[in-house]
Amino acid sequence: MSPPIKNFVLILAFAFLLLIGDSAGQTYVLNPANNHNYAYFQTTAPYDTAQANCEALAPSGYSSGYLTTVTSKEEEVFIETSVLTTTNLYWIAGSDLGDIGNWTYNVGPEKGQLLYNLFSDRCFSFCHFGGVEPNLVSNEHYISAQKGGTWNNIIKTSSYGYVCEFNPILGPFVPSVPTSGGIVTIDATGWDIPTLEINFSSGSSCQDITDIGNNKITCVIPPGTGKGTVTFSSGSNTASTTWQYYPPYVSIITPYFNSGEILTIVGDNFGQDASLITVNVSGVDKVSNPIPCNNIVILKDSMLTCQLTSSVTDKLLPVMVNVDELSSSSFKVAIYDSVTKHTYSGFKTVTNFDANMNSYSANLKIDGNQGYTAVIDSSRLFDLLDKSLPGTGWDAAVGARYDSATATFKYLVGPKVGQTATVYYTNAFNFAGALSTDRYSLKFATKALAKAGSSIHAITEFGGYAPTVLDAQTTYLIDTSGGTIFVRLLNFGNSLGQTSVQADNLVSFETNYLKGGIYITLAQADLASPHPITITVDDFDATPNIYYDRSPPSITSIEPSSIGTAGGVITITGTSLFNQESALSIQGITCTDIQFTIDHKQFTCTLAPGLTSQKTVTVTVDGKVSNSKTIEYQKPTITSVPVVPTTGGIITIEGTNFGDDVSAISINACTGIQFVTLHTKITCTFPKGQGALSVTLTQAGYTTPPFSSHYQYPTISSITQLINDVEIVGDSFGWDLSKNTIKMGSYAVTSFCKLESNTNIKCSDLPVVLGPFTISNDNSGNVGTYDYDLGPYITGMFNGHCFMVQDKVTMTGTYMVSFDNTYRLKLDDNFHPVNVINSTAFEFLVPFGSGIATLQLEVDMSRLSNKISFPYCPPVINDSDLVIDPLTNVVELTGKGFGNSTEAIQGYITSTDGLNNIALKLIYFNNTYIKMEFPPNAVSGWVVLNISSQASNKIWVDISPVIQSATSPYVKGSPITITGQHFKRVDINNDPVTLEFSVNNIAMSCQPGVNETTIICQAPRGSADLLIKANSKSLKGTSPITQFTVTYIKPIVLSATSTIYGTPGLVNVSVLYFDPESITVFIENEPCTNLVVLNEAKIQCLFASNIKPRPNGESFLIKVITGGSTWSSNNQVFLYKDDFSCPNDCSLHGECFRESGICFCDNGWADRDCSLSLGDMVPLPPPNVTRTSLTTIPAIKMDFDIAITHLREINGLTNKPVKTVDMSLIKWIEITEKPETKETLFRGIFDDYPTLEVEVFTKVFEEQGTQEFAGSTMVMQANSVKYQVTILSFPFASQLNTLQVIYHTKTQNTSVFECEDRTTGHQSDENMFWFKVNSGGVMMNARFSNRVYADSRVTQITISMLNDTSDELLGLSQFSDATGEYHILTALTTPYFADSVILDPNFGALLKADPNTKCSKSNSNSWKWKGPVIAVACLCAIGLSVGLIVYYRNRPTINYKMRSFTSKLRSLSRS
Repeated sequence: MSPPIKNFVLILAFAFLLLIGDSAGQTYVLNPANNHNYAYFQTTAPYDTAQANCEALAPSGYSSGYLTTVTSKEEEVFIETSVLTTTNLYWIAGSDLGDIGNWTYNVGPEKGQLLYNLFSDRCFSFCHFGGVEPNLVSNEHYISAQKGGTWNNIIKTSSYGYVCEFNPILGPFVPSVPTSGGIVTIDATGWDIPTLEINFSSGSSCQDITDIGNNKITCVIPPGTGKGTVTFSSGSNTASTTWQYYPPYVSIITPYFNSGEILTIVGDNFGQDASLITVNVSGVDKVSNPIPCNNIVILKDSMLTCQLTSSVTDKLLPVMVNVDELSSSSFKVAIYDSVTKHTYSGFKTVTNFDANMNSYSANLKIDGNQGYTAVIDSSRLFDLLDKSLPGTGWDAAVGARYDSATATFKYLVGPKVGQTATVYYTNAFNFAGALSTDRYSLKFATKALAKAGSSIHAITEFGGYAPTVLDAQTTYLIDTSGGTIFVRLLNFGNSLGQTSVQADNLVSFETNYLKGGIYITLAQADLASPHPITITVDDFDATPNIYYDRSPPSITSIEPSSIGTAGGVITITGTSLFNQESALSIQGITCTDIQFTIDHKQFTCTLAPGLTSQKTVTVTVDGKVSNSKTIEYQKPTITSVPVVPTTGGIITIEGTNFGDDVSAISINACTGIQFVTLHTKITCTFPKGQGALSVTLTQAGYTTPPFSSHYQYPTISSITQLINDVEIVGDSFGWDLSKNTIKMGSYAVTSFCKLESNTNIKCSDLPVVLGPFTISNDNSGNVGTYDYDLGPYITGMFNGHCFMVQDKVTMTGTYMVSFDNTYRLKLDDNFHPVNVINSTAFEFLVPFGSGIATLQLEVDMSRLSNKISFPYCPPVINDSDLVIDPLTNVVELTGKGFGNSTEAIQGYITSTDGLNNIALKLIYFNNTYIKMEFPPNAVSGWVVLNISSQASNKIWVDISPVIQSATSPYVKGSPITITGQHFKRVDINNDPVTLEFSVNNIAMSCQPGVNETTIICQAPRGSADLLIKANSKSLKGTSPITQFTVTYIKPIVLSATSTIYGTPGLVNVSVLYFDPESITVFIENEPCTNLVVLNEAKIQCLFASNIKPRPNGESFLIKVITGGSTWSSNNQVFLYKDDFSCPNDCSLHGECFRESGICFCDNGWADRDCSLSLGDMVPLPPPNVTRTSLTTIPAIKMDFDIAITHLREINGLTNKPVKTVDMSLIKWIEITEKPETKETLFRGIFDDYPTLEVEVFTKVFEEQGTQEFAGSTMVMQANSVKYQVTILSFPFASQLNTLQVIYHTKTQNTSVFECEDRTTGHQSDENMFWFKVNSGGVMMNARFSNRVYADSRVTQITISMLNDTSDELLGLSQFSDATGEYHILTALTTPYFADSVILDPNFGALLKADPNTKCSKSNSNSWKWKGPVIAVACLCAIGLSVGLIVYYRNRPTINYKMRSFTSKLRSLSRS
């Protein structure tokens, strides 16, 4: 066991000893190893007195004391070093009283546990007896100890000091077990057994804890060795103490004496780990000069071998074995004689011959052999024993007598008793006068024979007997499944001998010397006769002969033990039931379909139905009959008898175990029994009747307990009062009025009533008026109840009169008697005051209401009269008080008789004939006032009210047209669309209605709109607000006037052309919604004069150009005033023209546009400076935009890819990037194409930036032309693509930041022209408004406007080429030159914008004609076909592709991808 308690003395040397004093001043010493307390008493006392004194003490928290139970070497050391104060003898626990030689603990928690066995020299815990202790001296049944000494057995009357021990009240104690493990029983008092855990310091635990009652448990300790601690834990309670396995035990040794020879040692508790074992022999005492025996090999748990490390020069014994810190030393180990196969054990008993022979040797047992006093018959045997037995001075009893008649020795005991014996001795002994009763001993020192003295020693011999079966049975019985029998034997050998067992069906056998016999395991027993068993030990067969046979079957249980009369599957469990259904029969019951569920142990069968009874069951297996068990067919029970109708009839009775024979059952209360379901449900016929029922069923002489039921109790379904008579209708009233009790309240009124039938009772002139009515049909409390009070009865009628609110009405009736003078009038669901004039008349004022109401008189807050109809007069509308609010469509009416119920009121606009109706919505009302709302489809007509199905008089209303909205007119006057309600031009009678709309009392010219909710009218010239009035006219009148205000549209400034600063010039202003007859223009605060209207969207004026340009390129504000001095709008759209010269003055082949420095070339000329003759160029087909958003511009031998790859926000202070949006992540959500104008629109969004949108508008120019953008004229090269890019809602981090739009231009590094490789290069102006890429005969021109629309404002931007190698974008792999590609990155930098920005670049290609259409093979690597290119960097790419032309010109398409524009700004680009 690990970790063991080691070096205990050293631990105690440093441990703090806790001293506890009690009230009497006694000092206790705490042992920290086991948490026990100890107390030493030096005053001497006899054993019994010492134990009684210990029991009288109990320290706080500890049990009563007991003489100390020394269970380990560590505990003995603790007592000697920490408790004892003298070296005097002292009492400890242990006794063999009642079982001489078998020592046990006789007190304390270990009481009853084995301590030591004298005859086998076996220690079960810790033993420290001296070399000849304990002995068989008479009356020495108790143990004394001495500090520094050993234990001795002594008589109890001796007087010594003593040590008391005290364990904690919850202190655990676990008995020791063999190293093979075992089951232990533990006292668990004070512990919660369900949660108890028992754990050892080795890491193992006591398994399978089982509560066996009386606070005792059992559990299984696993195999192990050594010692340590054991801990009990349950909840928060924990306690520990020391614990150990059994120490090793040695019973036999094979004697060898020379170094290197192998000893075989037989015993027990050696464990399975040889590394934990040490063996020593030949010590003079237990510690002096032992010889180690090494190289230990464990043959089994009870046998090992070891090799002597040196020769034995003294005596072989004692043998000392230590297993995992637990040790034993034995002087009495039996010596195995390999010659005779006998064993010999010596012990200096110091007793007389008879005690030696009869009390000691005869009681010794080695393994399976019984001992007897030995006879040493040879010098060989003498030498063997002399070299083995410990110590000197042996004077051993001789187990033979001298026979004078034959002059020979005869064996006194043993297997050869009475036979001639050879006795070894060397001296001359005089046998003259020897008697048969004389006894002899052999003195080893002299090898001399002598007469035995009173204190001689014992040498016990084992072997020579034939094995004998004890308690032999004629036949040993085993279960048919096989099993294990135990045969008790005497003299059945030892562990070094040979044992065999022969038997049919033998599985295995195990010799158990401790139990005293052999366990024999046999396989399944067949049905044959008994089988013999032969046991052979060392060539001797055991006697008498024994046999085994199968035991008779035994029934341990029948489940269920009680079963319904329907029978069913039962399970019979037992032993020796065999496993063949054919060999098995069942008596006492009919049970079929036998099926084994567990062979030999359990089977099922189907029990036949039966009647109530108990059956005795036996089982027979091939003639052998089992014990008997009983099974019972259950008694019948009634579980349900439904209520029986008073008319009688067939009733279903349910229960259990009714059986299946209708003739075997009877029921006391009904006849005609029939089974519905066998055993559980029957029907029978009950006669008509009333009252209680007690139903019993009799079957097989058994009558069930009564089941209570009854005929149906009365139920009352209605009570009708007709003046003074009452009719009660219901069910189950019964047949005999004498058994009925009829009550009103607590008053019996049976005598006033007559039982007409089972369902009808009539009563007259009842003396009471208050219910409830109750009826019993069995004169009990089981009644039918109906809450009914006799109410007053109204007899007066109205005879066609109707009434208005507050009219006084008088009426007559009967039964108007009140107990507390409380009366109320109930009109429909509401109560009102009433004045009772006398017992037959009452009067009341008519409350609010309408229509035909239900009237009742209530008495005493509970009793209501009969119901009569009360007529209200129809409602009346006052014509003069009509009020209409046309704006809210509300009409207000006054009158009377409008009632008090929202649900009762309905209002309509109706036609004269009442066939056409439009419902009105009720808003508010009372009895004299009502407010209602017209629906949108209302027309002029008659207003009528219908209240509680009563119609009022009608009044005419004219409905006003209501304007809800109107489109804004232009200041010059324009048609407007008016939307609203009530524009229909007929009334409800389909008579014509005129609608009038006017401004300043002047009628507007109007026409019907697309539906009945719209009108189109001509608005006059004006500005600011326009007030419109409207009304309708019918044949019967004119409606009120409604009015609506609409605002004229302000002018919208879109763009303006530019002038040169300091030079007056004409400015064309694009403006919408102005009045040509009233318009003024300002640029900033300077007037723009000589104004001319060019068309409805453009005006021209003369500007002095005298305002100084703004250094940051910001545009000027243009303000347009029209239709009045306050009606104006403005926009920041004016910029001065830039003044650039054109390259080479356009080569005298074109016109210079100085604001952009771009030439507009004459026909036949091209390129930026008009220097290229189109006659030298390859004609190109127009570019084409496809649904894939790719553009193709045909050329030759070269590809150009142009793409917007990134949007990048730049910090306005540090000029560092803030965020970069990768355009390859765009998702296109809209693509619109117009092939006739070669325009395409794309719109896309980003997942990571939900607000950001990018729109691209593209237009293909087949011919050279111009395009205005932001007031600047752009020259468009023939066969070029122009596209405007709009960026919406960019997520700027700061308004101080700017946005870079990055264009990427890519082509090949080299191309072939005139059969030579040409390196690609580019040119640009200093402002980067343009750049040109040259590659052989191919030129690609890119042009950028330096103006943008930022939030509809015109402003200037900067254009730059990215060439800083530290720029993060230049480090991207897609822009690397490593692949033989040529890259240009251009950044258009715009200011911050809140909504949108619009940019306007364009691109085109020119191709020179290559005169060499064929080149040498050496240049063939440069001639490669290049297909359409899709730029992977961005989804808005323009590809300018070059195809190979050899003998003919090919016309490939060029693909490109674009973004979409907003519709307003796209229209700008087209203007």
